[in-house]
Parts: sequence; C-alpha cells; structure tokens
Amino acid sequence: MELGASMKDNFLLDKSVAFTNHGSFGPVPKCVFEERMKYHYEQESQPDVWFRMKHLKYYEDSLRAASQFLGGKPENMALVDNVTTGINTIVKSLSFQPGDKVLINSHTYDAVVNVAKEQEDFGGLDVVTVKIPDVLKSEDDVVELFRQEYEKHKTIKLHIIDHISSSSAIVFPVKKLVNLAKEHGALSLIDGAHAPGQVDLNLEDIDADFYAGNFHKWCYVTRSCGFLWFAPRHAGKIRPLVTSHGYKHNLTEQFNFCGTRDLSCIFTIPRALKFYEDVGGLKAIQAHADEMLTYGCKIVAESLGTDLMDVPDHMRAPYMRLVRLPIDKPAVLARADEWTKELAVLYNVQGCFTVVSGKYWIRLSCNVYNEKHDYVRLRDALVEFMKVVEL
Repeated sequence: MELGASMKDNFLLDKSVAFTNHGSFGPVPKCVFEERMKYHYEQESQPDVWFRMKHLKYYEDSLRAASQFLGGKPENMALVDNVTTGINTIVKSLSFQPGDKVLINSHTYDAVVNVAKEQEDFGGLDVVTVKIPDVLKSEDDVVELFRQEYEKHKTIKLHIIDHISSSSAIVFPVKKLVNLAKEHGALSLIDGAHAPGQVDLNLEDIDADFYAGNFHKWCYVTRSCGFLWFAPRHAGKIRPLVTSHGYKHNLTEQFNFCGTRDLSCIFTIPRALKFYEDVGGLKAIQAHADEMLTYGCKIVAESLGTDLMDVPDHMRAPYMRLVRLPIDKPAVLARADEWTKELAVLYNVQGCFTVVSGKYWIRLSCNVYNEKHDYVRLRDALVEFMKVVEL
C-alpha cells in the first residue's frame, strides 16, 4: 500500500481536518472498525451463545496474536482496557511496607503519577520523582539521573519506567533502567502506552518485572485495548482489578470474564495487526513517519522561530516529535489542553499542545495517512494562533 494522502481512504477520518495527532487516541482503519461491527452483530444475534461459547475463544485468539507480536508467552499476559488499567492492576497486586518508595520521573504520564500518589495517600508509599533536564545528551546520562536517586533512597521498591513518554516523546533506555532496578533490588514496571507499533518489541528480552502497553495507539486496534505482561517469576501474584467468576482459575479466565462487558474491541487485535503488516509493518511506517516529521518539524520550528527538543535522534519517538512554542511565560497544562481544543475549532487542525519542563510545546504525530500538506496546515494555523492566543 502507498502511504500518505491516498491512505486516508482506508480510515474514517474527516478529510477536511488536518489530523496530526494520532498519538492521543489513534483513528482506526475501516477494515478493523468493520470487524468490530461484525462482532457486535454476532453478539446481539445470540447473546447467550456469544458469552457462554464464543467469548473465551475470541479472547484466546487475540491473546495469542498479541503475544506473538510482542515477544511474550500467552501464559504471562492478560488483555485489559488500557495502560492505566494495566498499571493499576500491577500496583494494586503488590504489597508495600511503610517507608517503601516508588520511583517515577517528571515526564511520567499524569494518570500514572496519580496511581503512585494514591498509594502515597492511602498505602504509605513515598513517591520519588527524577527531574528530567531540558537537554539530554545520551542514554547513559538518563540512567545516571536515576542511579543518583537509588543511591539517595535505599528503600525504592518499585520503578515505573516510561518506554516512550507521552508528553515529551522520548524513547527511554528501558533495558538499562530495568537492569538498574535489579541492581538495587527494585521491581520494574514499564509504561509502554506508546511503544507497541512504534518500536520493535520483545518483552522477554527486556525482562522487566511488569510491562503494560496499548494496542489502540499505534497498532490500529479499536479503543480501548491494552495488555499487561509479567515475568514468569511473578506467576500467581497478579489479579484483575475486578474479582469475578474466574477467581482462583487460570489467568485467562480471571481477566476474560470480569462481569458482563463488551470485549469486541480486544477481539479485533488479529485483524488490526494484519493491517499493520499489510501497510508495510514497522520499517515502512517508521520510514514514512521520519520523512513527514522531519519536514513538519522543520517548517513549524522555522515559522515559529524556535527549535525541537534537544535529545539524541535515536531517543526521539519514531512517530512523535516536539517543537517549542515561542512563549516565555511558565506553562500550565490546563491551558495547553484548552489550546488543543481551540486549534481544532478555529482552524480545523488537530494537533496536541503539551507542557514539558515548564515550557509549552506542540507535539506532532505521524501515521500512514499523513502527508506533507497536513503539516503545512498545522504550521499556518500555529502562526495565526500564536497571534491571538490568550496567555
């Protein structure tokens, strides 16, 4: 398939919109959307047959496809609604003692920060936050930042590690950070919301204690669909947030039937991964995204008189990059969120404003349907928006 403008015919996207924000919610291909609709019709035609006879089979088929794609064994995985659910599941399955600490960083996703803070408020777990600087020169510099915190705080029991940070689109050296956690006797839990589909994943090779990721971001699965993986050494320790009929049964039965709910989104995993391969797979999508984002970031930065985030090229997310806005005032995330909505309403352009290190940025995303003209429209909208935006 040819990537670019013609690929938009394979999606339900409004073609009048310049859509440069796949990273937030990820539009779904028509073929995958239609696959889910088939499941809906099948479910409604015979609900009893669906839930009593077909539900488990479809779950197992999707789990098998997911495990092959991710490099993990089905018996060490469960399919969940999203990363937030996965991280909550892991954290609330663990036991902590007063004085134990959890390590996060200043780019950690807000929902994940809240999971840690909830444990601090109700479970006696202290939160330690590593501040990520504005300029990163190497992976080893990042590892050293975390090493210093381990040396200062001897009771860190859990390290929540970003694989690709949402706010800053940085690829963290997850394997090095997992090994660092092991050196200091801490468990590692990776927030992989943006990694599946963007980078080549082998969960067993990373060998974290736990990994939670999304399929509905970059793998074309209908929302909402995520997974969690655990190292075999933790078998029997993980339980779903909702206890239901699968209690004390195998992991698949525990996570598959948590009361009556619609899992048709999860059942589209095999079809979505086929689409992913049909468009060329990882290498083809990465090559297209690199061309589009290199062009888009260049024209946006030149027009705004700013620059990209200063990180090594190999630490930039393949499908997302940040350009700084020409605003000197301290950044407020709530304001950035409002600007994202205003940009869409005023200019029919969907971007994503974000806040990193107290500064405002625009995050550009790319996927198979994007073309250079999308970023021209984004640039033109930003130039005008900067003239009228209220700070």
